[in-house]
Amino acid sequence: MNILSLLEASLKPIFLSRAPAHIRTLFLSASDFTRRAVTCHAVNLPAETAWNCAFEALAERMCGKKPLILRADWEVSRKTVTYAEFLQKVEKTRRNYFRFGLILDQFGALALSEMEINANALLYKAGDNPRGCLNRKHCDSYMQKHFQRNWPDLALESPVALLTLGGAFATESSVHLLSEQKLAQGRRHLAQHSPELFLDCAKRASRYLSRQCKADGRFDYGCFACFDRPIPTYNTLRHISTIWSMLCAYQAFREDETRQAIVRATEYCVQHFLRQNKDCSYFEDVESGELKLGSNGCALIMLSLYTELIHNKKYLTLMRSLARGIVSMQEEDGSFVHVLASRDFSLKERMRIVYYDGEAVFGLLKLYRLTQEEWLLTAAKKAFAHFIASEHWRHHDHWLSYAVNEITRVVPEEQYFLFGIGNIQGYLDFVKKRETAYPTLLELMLAAQAMLSRLERLSFGPRLLASLDRTAFDEAMHSRAELLLNAHFWPELAMFFQKPARIVDSFFIRHHAFRVRIDDVQHFVSAFIGYAQLLQARNASNAIVSPIDNAGQDKNTICSALE
Repeated sequence: MNILSLLEASLKPIFLSRAPAHIRTLFLSASDFTRRAVTCHAVNLPAETAWNCAFEALAERMCGKKPLILRADWEVSRKTVTYAEFLQKVEKTRRNYFRFGLILDQFGALALSEMEINANALLYKAGDNPRGCLNRKHCDSYMQKHFQRNWPDLALESPVALLTLGGAFATESSVHLLSEQKLAQGRRHLAQHSPELFLDCAKRASRYLSRQCKADGRFDYGCFACFDRPIPTYNTLRHISTIWSMLCAYQAFREDETRQAIVRATEYCVQHFLRQNKDCSYFEDVESGELKLGSNGCALIMLSLYTELIHNKKYLTLMRSLARGIVSMQEEDGSFVHVLASRDFSLKERMRIVYYDGEAVFGLLKLYRLTQEEWLLTAAKKAFAHFIASEHWRHHDHWLSYAVNEITRVVPEEQYFLFGIGNIQGYLDFVKKRETAYPTLLELMLAAQAMLSRLERLSFGPRLLASLDRTAFDEAMHSRAELLLNAHFWPELAMFFQKPARIVDSFFIRHHAFRVRIDDVQHFVSAFIGYAQLLQARNASNAIVSPIDNAGQDKNTICSALE
């Protein structure tokens, strides 16, 4: 029995037990992960007949390829609309968030599954418009490959069917049902969201990042997954912050492949991006010729953890020089300038993005934790005085959440805790309900949770916490973590894209053409490890505590992103 038949033997009984007795539409898809999945369909037949017809066509089109996965999507319900109504619906829907299958003709010959539509960017056009749009070039290309014809020129009043699909898939080792929840549709149904689930996703994604680190230490920066189009730019700050998340992964999983990639990537960074001006160092973004405050901040965050985990103090002198670079960009009022020109270290841009402020202060405080040098803490306090005066908490920024969590460890004063509460207050509904993945929102919540846990044990804690709905806080945090699972490139999703093996186990940004970029993956890895460890700590104590403040735990099991 060949592999495709073995997968069929696992999946067909599940299909027959769960699908309607009479199938209006069935899609069968298979992939060997070297190329995009092959999909065949059957319509208006008894369930077993529909399966046999679709499977026979699929086996013929696989041409002897050895699939790693077989997936079935079947119609659960349909809504018939006019072609004009379909186009209007697309134009009102966020790009790549159209979650229906589609039948374009009266007899069902021209049927497309939801994954075929989105993975081939049929309703996506690049540009500033955040909504969907029929892309005739992509539509014609896919229809030619699949049906040997162009997209039909339908009259606006012509009927088309929107299909809600259920499904299941099989690999050589397991069979899974597909979720039918709106935002989770198309990926595996997950009965429990355990710490182990999030750790497993983070581990596999960290291995993905290690694979992207080439022999010289430079990363394959990323791609747009639909057509495996490489992202042509490179960004020093994102190179550095990606190493930080890999360090978090190495701390959690201790995999040698990750450690080797960390060492290569760090050395590449120092050899290729470093600029010196007297006793100050900066990391240059080579493509733009810029010295960004955030790059120095992320470098201190990363190198502090590197020093702890790799047990090597070789970069300690450099870290002090980078910190002096940050302080050189600090104004008398405590604010920072954000961008210098690398050619002469002159001011290029006073303010670019609030991320840089939080990164800079968090970096200074992480180095302070290592060296206990007072000038670092003085600069951080000066910055926070400006943040408080300018109400920086209104930005609800995750790096500011990291920074305020860190300063309250060292200086547990009311003013800093109030800033941290303000950074999340009034933002919980957005965290809970935002439909796009947005992994930095979970990082924001985790750093805030660490701070709140510490605040509970202080004499003024109850008074400050009275204004915050902790139930709503927890609900928002858990909801965000669950939503992030929808952006993981599970095998059953990756199979439909141009190069499945290249993207599987990573994370994607759906509304940006399923973009996979090292820094996007970085935020998911950091967030998932922190969230899993929070769940483990809560399970262990059956109380609301933060793992980073649990003094009795083995340090090697704690992600010091938040320590």
